[in-house]
Amino acid sequence: MKNYLSFLILLSALCLMFQSCEKKKVIVKNAIVDVNIEYQTIDGFGVNFNPDQWNEGKQKQAIDLLVDNLGANQFRFDPYGLANWLNPSYRQSDGHWPQVYLDSVYSSRAWRDAWESFRYLNSKGVIPYFNISGIVPSEWNEPGTKNLADFDAYSEMIATMLDWARNKEKLKFEFLDPFNETDFDGSREGPALPPQNRIKAITSIITKLKEHNLSDIKLIVFSDATVSNSKLEPFLGDTSFVNHIYAFSGHTYGNGDEGEGGWYWGNSQLGVARELISETPYRNTHVWFNEFGDLDQTGEIDFEFAWRTNRRLLLELRCGANAGQFWDACDNYHKHDTAWSTFGLLHVDTAKWEYTPKARFYALKQIFRFVKPGFIRIDISAPPIKGYDVYQQWKSELKNIKIYAFKSPDGKDITITGMNLVESDVKLNISVKGIQLENGRKVSTYITTRNKNCEKVSESTITDNIISTTIPERSIFTISTIKTN
Repeated sequence: MKNYLSFLILLSALCLMFQSCEKKKVIVKNAIVDVNIEYQTIDGFGVNFNPDQWNEGKQKQAIDLLVDNLGANQFRFDPYGLANWLNPSYRQSDGHWPQVYLDSVYSSRAWRDAWESFRYLNSKGVIPYFNISGIVPSEWNEPGTKNLADFDAYSEMIATMLDWARNKEKLKFEFLDPFNETDFDGSREGPALPPQNRIKAITSIITKLKEHNLSDIKLIVFSDATVSNSKLEPFLGDTSFVNHIYAFSGHTYGNGDEGEGGWYWGNSQLGVARELISETPYRNTHVWFNEFGDLDQTGEIDFEFAWRTNRRLLLELRCGANAGQFWDACDNYHKHDTAWSTFGLLHVDTAKWEYTPKARFYALKQIFRFVKPGFIRIDISAPPIKGYDVYQQWKSELKNIKIYAFKSPDGKDITITGMNLVESDVKLNISVKGIQLENGRKVSTYITTRNKNCEKVSESTITDNIISTTIPERSIFTISTIKTN
């Protein structure tokens, strides 16, 4: 009996060993990067930022993590959280607010916190852009609706804020995102702005910027909750704004399960809009998705949240987006939501005011840290299948590896990033065409999984213009020549 039990134990051990070996099976796949086939230029990546937690500088820790660790270089900065910070009843007959009143508002605690957090971002080399969100005073809406009607008052309010920020606070900024999710009903996210009113609204914003000597500021529009060509077409017919608009923008959320159409070869809503824009005089205008992420609030599926978020980011990049800002930088209370949200990349301990990165932070770091402003997305594809095969697209070597390549403006650095959906490790051999890479140059591989947080797992050398590395199963990965701490 004793020998029989020993035999069973040995047999079980051998089975476990064989199962382990099977699990560690490595599949070999190949890819080709062609640096001469270029797509869009990247403006940058970053976060939506709420300065309400400035808290006498305690929020510096969060900013340091986001800039120095994550690599965020774009901050969509909502200074107040509502679009009603000036009282309509104090407005004078000439359409302006008294200077003494403006002084009292922009010197208040809420605004001092906004200025100081913005100033700290500037000190770290970041140039945030202002976004206005939340409800407007009811007096500025069409009677019986929440559709913005008094464009002059709304625009003057924003212009006074920008004037103060630049001339009193000496802050550095280039862009203004004057509206937020105006395709909603106007009860929370921002004033409702039907497509037929958009030309009037933007005309008013541009007029007020000119009056306040702020004409150099470019606009980001319209930050729609749901992007559709029907909302853009009336606006695109007016070419007078071409030199004033830097980017069209929209938001993308959901669980990330785009399915075959979206994930493999389909187009996103922003991608469809970009195609429309490319056929108009606005063809050189960039496209940003300035809110993206996921809407889970349970806190129970952080890695799944991270996985979905990266899927959405990669999809929009494939569809031509030039920039993306994640919602949200930190767990926080937003005035327009009147609730504490946990969408943030950083968990907030409100007792100690300490910030801790979540899995989604490290997942985005795989791109934010290694694809810098000015990088150009370049072509990467599987080797062609010889001969005709009706199932060719399903048999592609990269069918279950979503992979994208970028080069630095000077062409000296390459970053390849993606997601390995394969249920085993993959040895990836990448041939680079169009440039001669130095033999022996180091290339590092970083991964994020359920157990690893953007960790460097290997370092290989370039040989005969081929980069070879192993990507673990079910991982978010980055292969890059960029040296980082």
